[in-house]
Amino acid sequence: MTAELVDALIEKICVYRDKSLALNRAAFRKMMLAVENGEINCIIVRDYARVSRTLIQLWEWLTEMRRMNVRVIAVKDGFDSDHLGGELHEKLSKALAKAQNDEHSKRTKAGIARKKELVV
Repeated sequence: MTAELVDALIEKICVYRDKSLALNRAAFRKMMLAVENGEINCIIVRDYARVSRTLIQLWEWLTEMRRMNVRVIAVKDGFDSDHLGGELHEKLSKALAKAQNDEHSKRTKAGIARKKELVV
């Protein structure tokens, strides 16, 4: 792809940068408002960790972007939601997110049970 073609395809580039990784961070909210207003149709991130550290939040966000017809590209992860591999990757991420959530729940219940045993 030539530089001229890239320039023709890209109307406007905005950089949203935060130090935190919570989904309620200021620049992330600003970006999402632009998405909701139809100002953004493609989000490019270095890697998934720039969006969220938890797979569940990431999967929910990717699902929302797909619903809003926003293309997501994670450069280091080799993910592009416009390609079949992107859809498969998204489904795998969902399965991993569920497994992560189940494991967290199991650990929390075990911790509560241990505390109860210590109290008795």
